[in-house]
Amino acid sequence: MSDSNDKLDEIHQIEHLLQEALSGFDPGKYSHEDLSVFLSSFGKIERLSGAAKAMVASGLAEAHRLAGPSDRSDAHKLAQMENITITEAKNIISTGRCLTNHSLLAKKALDGQLSSNQIASISGVVEVDSSLEKELVDTAGSASLFELKKICTKAKLEAVGPDVQRKKIHKKRYFKCFTDEDGMRHLRAGGNPEDLMYIEQAVATEREVIFKKARSNGRRDTFENYGFDAFINVVTEAASSTTELPPDCNHPGTDSGYSTCTPATE
Repeated sequence: MSDSNDKLDEIHQIEHLLQEALSGFDPGKYSHEDLSVFLSSFGKIERLSGAAKAMVASGLAEAHRLAGPSDRSDAHKLAQMENITITEAKNIISTGRCLTNHSLLAKKALDGQLSSNQIASISGVVEVDSSLEKELVDTAGSASLFELKKICTKAKLEAVGPDVQRKKIHKKRYFKCFTDEDGMRHLRAGGNPEDLMYIEQAVATEREVIFKKARSNGRRDTFENYGFDAFINVVTEAASSTTELPPDCNHPGTDSGYSTCTPATE
C-alpha cells in the first residue's frame, strides 16, 4: 500500500507541475527553435502518458471483470469517463492489455519511444506471435509508420495463416452510415479485399469516364470528387429497379449522429 501511495503522490506532483508550467503558456512568445523543443517534449509526454493510461484502463477492466457482471461494458464506462467514443475506449483497453502482457513493448512505450499507432500495429502481431516482439519493437525505432504497418500486416498474416485471417475479417465485415456534425453523410464498409474489389474496380472504371467527360467540358474537380460521382452512378444503376430507399439511409442518423443502414424489406 505504501508503494502504491508513493506512486500516486508522484503522479499527482507531476500533474500539478505540468499545470503550473502551462499556466499562461503563449506559443507566440517563443522562437521557432524553442517551439520545436516544446513539440518534441509534449509529444513524448503524450506518448508515455497514453501508454500508462492504456495500462490503467486495462487494469480497471480486469478489476471490473473479477468483481462480477455489470450492466455496462468496460468500454462504455471508460468512454463516459473520458468523453471519447466506445470504439476509442475499446482500443485503449485492448492496447493496455497487450502492454501489460508484453514487457519489452511496455518498456519502450512507457519510455515515450512509441506512438499509439506504432503500439497498435505491433500489438496486433505479438498477440498472435509473441516471439516477434523484440524484432518489431526494434523495427519501430528505425522504420516509418507506413513501413512498420506493412511489416506488421505481413507478419500477422503469416502468423495466423491466410484462411484464418480471411475468416476473422469476414466475421467482422460491416456496412454503416452516419452523418457528421457538418451534415455530411458518410458510408463506411469493411471486409475482405476480394469482396470489395468488384466495387473498387467498377468505381475506378466509371471515374475514368466521368473524368474524361469533365475535362472535355472544361470542368476540373478533385480525384475524390470524381470518385464520389462514380460511386453514385454505379450504385444508382445497380439499384435502378429499387423503388424504396432503406429507411435508415433515408434520413440523418440518431441524436448521436450515427446509424446503421439496413436493407429495405420487401
